[in-house]
Amino acid sequence: MYPYVSLNEEDISSIVGTHSELRAVIKSSLVDFKALTMVNVRINRNDKIDYSFPCQGCFDMLNKLGFKDVYFSTKSGNFQRVFFSSLSSFIA
Repeated sequence: MYPYVSLNEEDISSIVGTHSELRAVIKSSLVDFKALTMVNVRINRNDKIDYSFPCQGCFDMLNKLGFKDVYFSTKSGNFQRVFFSSLSSFIA
């Protein structure tokens, strides 16, 4: 399990739920993801598309599994592509 840490450096692994990226990987039952594209969308409590950039643990997992492309939703309702070379490098 990825060690989730709060902003205060406290281990919160036992209270963090399974993230959507990991849940999708587990439910797929696949072992080869190189031809697949992951699209992650967050719908907030107001039924609006919201920011869904993967956390560091999910980012690392998606990179290691070798997904062809990974996209996440933005607050403006658009989608941006994740580039694994840098956490801050992505395009619209």
